[in-house]
Amino acid sequence: MSTIKKLAGQTVIYGLSSILPRFLNYFLALFYTRIFLPESLGEITNMFAWVAILLALLTYGMETAFFRYASQKGQDQVSVFTTSFLTMVGTSLIFLFLTFIFNTQLADFFGYNNADKYVRWLAYILVLDAAATIPFAKLRLEGRPIKFMMIKLLNVGINIGFNIFFLVICPWLIKEAPNSTLLHIYEENIGVGYVLIANVIASIFSLVMLTSEMQISFKKYDPKLLKQLLVYGIPILVVSVAGMINQNIDKVLIPKLISPHADAMHQLGIYGANVKLAVIMTLFVQAFRYAFEPFFFARQKETNDKKIYAEILTYFIVFCLTVFLGITLFIDQIKLILDERYYEGLGVVPYILIANMLVGIYYNLSLWYKLTDKTYFGAYFSIGGALVTITINSLFLSLYGYKVAAIAQVVCFALMTIASYFYMRKYYPIDYKVKRVLFSMLFALILFFVGQYLPDVNTILGFVLRGFTILVFIVLSLFPEMKVEMNKRRR
Repeated sequence: MSTIKKLAGQTVIYGLSSILPRFLNYFLALFYTRIFLPESLGEITNMFAWVAILLALLTYGMETAFFRYASQKGQDQVSVFTTSFLTMVGTSLIFLFLTFIFNTQLADFFGYNNADKYVRWLAYILVLDAAATIPFAKLRLEGRPIKFMMIKLLNVGINIGFNIFFLVICPWLIKEAPNSTLLHIYEENIGVGYVLIANVIASIFSLVMLTSEMQISFKKYDPKLLKQLLVYGIPILVVSVAGMINQNIDKVLIPKLISPHADAMHQLGIYGANVKLAVIMTLFVQAFRYAFEPFFFARQKETNDKKIYAEILTYFIVFCLTVFLGITLFIDQIKLILDERYYEGLGVVPYILIANMLVGIYYNLSLWYKLTDKTYFGAYFSIGGALVTITINSLFLSLYGYKVAAIAQVVCFALMTIASYFYMRKYYPIDYKVKRVLFSMLFALILFFVGQYLPDVNTILGFVLRGFTILVFIVLSLFPEMKVEMNKRRR
C-alpha cells in the first residue's frame, strides 16, 4: 500500500503540472468560445490536432527509450541524454527546413486564410516542443516534479497572457487609439494566428528554463547507443503516432469529409469545445502516465511488482469512473464555461470521458510489452486501433456528424485494451481483478443512466442526490480494499 501511496503522491505532483495548466486552459476554452465563432474555433482545433500527431512523429519514441536506458544501472546518463537530445534536435531542424521548402503546398492542403503563416508558426511550436521533450523526461527520471511543474505552469501562464494581449488588449487599444504604435506589431487579419504566436512565445520560454538540464558532452555522443535507442524507440514511435491518430484524426477528418467546408469547421468548433469538458479525465490520465512510466521501470526487478500493478489498475479505474460520474451528473453546471452557442455538442462528452478512461487502462496494460522489450506489440495494437478509427469515421462521419468521431474513439480504445489484455496473459501474466473492474464499470453506467432522471442539478435536492450517488459508487467500489485495510489495522 505504501508503494501505491508513493505513486499516488507523484501522480498528484505531476498532476498539478498537468491539472493546473489544464484548468488554466479551461479559461482559454471559455475565452475562445466568446472570442471566436465556431468556424474559427474549428480551425484552432484542427491545427492543434495536427500538432499532436506531428509531435509524436518528431519525438519518435525517444522519450520512452531515454527512460529505458538512462534508468539502467551502470549506464552513463550523460551519454544517454546527449545522444537522445542531440539526435532529436537534429531531426527537428531537418523537419523545420522541409516545412519552409514546402510551405506553399502545405498551406494549400490546410486551406485556411493566412495558412502560409500558420504553417510556419506550427513548425516553430513543434520544433521547440520536441527539443524540450528529453529535458522534461530528465526531470521526471531524476524525481524532480516541482521544477517540472513550475516550468509547465510558466508555459501556460505566458501562453494565456499573450492570448489576452493579442486577442483582447491589442484590439481594444487600437480601437481607442487608431494611431497607436501597436499597429506596427499587430495585424487584425491574423486572427486565430495569434493563438499560434502565443504558443510559440511560451514554448521559447520553456526551453530557456530547461537549459540547465541540458548537460551535453559532444564526446559522449554514442552512435552505438543511438542504434539501441532507435531499435527500442521506433515501435514506440508507431505506438505514439497511431495513438495520436486515434485521439486526433477525427479533428483532421471532419473538415475533409463533411461539406461544405464552412459547415465542417462549424461542427469541428462545437465538437472541439465540448471535448475540452472531458479535460479532467484527460489530465488525470496524463498525470498518471508521467508518474507511472518511471515508476514501473524502476520496479521491474521487484518480486511483488505484479500484485502492485493489479492494485494500481483497480484504484485507477475507480478514480476514472468517479470522474466520469462527477462530470456527467453535473454537466449542466460544468457546461457554463462554454458560450451557449456550443451547447448542442454536449452529447459527445460521456463518450469522450469513456474513451479517455480506456486510454488510461490501455496505458496501464502496456507495461507488459515495455518490460519484456516486445514494444512491437504496442505498434500492432496502435495501428489496428488507428485503422478502426479511420474506417468508422470514413464510413459514417459525413452521414451522422461529429458524434461518430466520439463513438469511434470508444470502439478503438476498447478493442486495443482487450487485445493488450489477452496478449499480456500470455507474455507477462498479471492477475488483474477483472470481475471487480467490470462490476465497477457496470455500476457506474447504471448510476449514469439513473442520474438522467434525478431532479435538476440546479436545485438543492438534485445537487445533493447527485453528490450522494457518486459517494455510494466510491464506497461500494472500494469496499473490499477498505475492509482489508481495516483488518490490517486491527492486527
